[in-house]
Amino acid sequence: MLPSLLLLPGLLAAALAAPPDCRGGSSAWCRDLGAAAACGAVAHCRDSVWTRPPAPSPPCRVCLGQAAAARRGGDPDAEPLAALHRACGWLTGPGESAHCRGLVSARPSQLLALLAGGPGPACTALTLCRPLQWTPGASPEERASVCGDCMRLVGWLRAAGGPRLPALAETVTQEECEALGPGLGGLCRDYVRRLLAPMERTLELSSPRQVCAHGGFCEAALRLGPPTAYGRAGRELVAPRRRAELQMQAGPGCEVCMQVVEKLDQWLETNRTEKMILDALQRVCGYMPGPVRAPCAELVDTYGQSMLEMLSRVAPERMCHMVRLCGARGRWARSLPRTHGPPATPLPPPPPLEPWEHGSFCGGCKRLLGMSGRDLDRSSTRRDMLRALKAGCGLLPLPYLLQCRRFVTTYQPALVETLRDVMEPSALCWKLGACHPPRQPLSHSEQCALGPRFWCRSRELAELCDAVEHCQRHVWREAPTEWLE
Repeated sequence: MLPSLLLLPGLLAAALAAPPDCRGGSSAWCRDLGAAAACGAVAHCRDSVWTRPPAPSPPCRVCLGQAAAARRGGDPDAEPLAALHRACGWLTGPGESAHCRGLVSARPSQLLALLAGGPGPACTALTLCRPLQWTPGASPEERASVCGDCMRLVGWLRAAGGPRLPALAETVTQEECEALGPGLGGLCRDYVRRLLAPMERTLELSSPRQVCAHGGFCEAALRLGPPTAYGRAGRELVAPRRRAELQMQAGPGCEVCMQVVEKLDQWLETNRTEKMILDALQRVCGYMPGPVRAPCAELVDTYGQSMLEMLSRVAPERMCHMVRLCGARGRWARSLPRTHGPPATPLPPPPPLEPWEHGSFCGGCKRLLGMSGRDLDRSSTRRDMLRALKAGCGLLPLPYLLQCRRFVTTYQPALVETLRDVMEPSALCWKLGACHPPRQPLSHSEQCALGPRFWCRSRELAELCDAVEHCQRHVWREAPTEWLE
């Protein structure tokens, strides 16, 4: 029931891939090795589709690694077909693993021929890898099926509407959101309550076909009736919100992204393990509707680590802007209060610079090193440093390797503290030359030491530096013809 309540305001991906249809072009022929063989297009798919760079995913990485090792003969037990058969176990969708293994068993000769040209085409032909530039579309039959499912769901919600819908939503929210854990449970409840008011109004004013067309589940041309539910009146259907909250006005997607990212950021600040956070995200994917459950799990598996690392360096607003869920101005620009009245008191002038703080990059150098010093306290930075130091130990001979790693693990806190002392911004920027005492400007005669870029700036300077002949011969010689043109 909870996915049903969350379904209406969001946009889902297209339906699952359609059965092979040889009239559908490359998107149908090259879906997998079985479809290509049935349509007689194995050579075309191998040369045009399966050789494209694959999108990163755990099954793809495993397949490429095992197939490459089997081709090199590095593991005598890793026979190529057996390696591909094992890699099929990494597919998590319903029936995907069995389908992949069936292709390995049914078409061994074609797979070996593909492996002769590299592991990429074979892994893509088994659907373990997906080309970056190829997204299979849904057939008209599938789109009609998704549209019908959506209309039935909306009709059921309308039948359960009226005074019973808030109580029903509260009951389902209490049951389902609690299963997400203490961190995401509150976010889930707040999300449902915030969208419940516009959902009730939309169900009253719009037909099921209009609702599904607006959500992208039915063709937009099928939308019937007056567009008042999503036109001027629709913008007035706002849910009750707390005054203390900073709200984004670009739709629920931005707000949900901001709350999720901020929750992840809080988890990182409390030094929770990455495994706990990724497990929580996987549980969230389990409550998604069927068509997006597998892509959500793949997204967490593939990019979860990168998202956590990025959050240690990027503000939540920037993260949601990068994934195109928030506008370019960001949430912080929309949340600034508008005041009316006398102008604000001007800021006091900046304090005078110390004698050694002059330099065009002095302030930037100190800010940069100050940020880097604060980043040393982050757990992700400490892990990166530990990983880099242990990688350096790998360059040592074997007798010293274990001692080096033990030393790094034991004395890492002391190394970080020493590095923080070394990175004291003022002293280090002084040593680098970014900060320096004020310099007296050079006189014109002293600036002659700067060379032709100063001499030939004007005839007066050339005469001052006794370089008129040099400038006429090497710098000004092409100027008269250009000026005449």
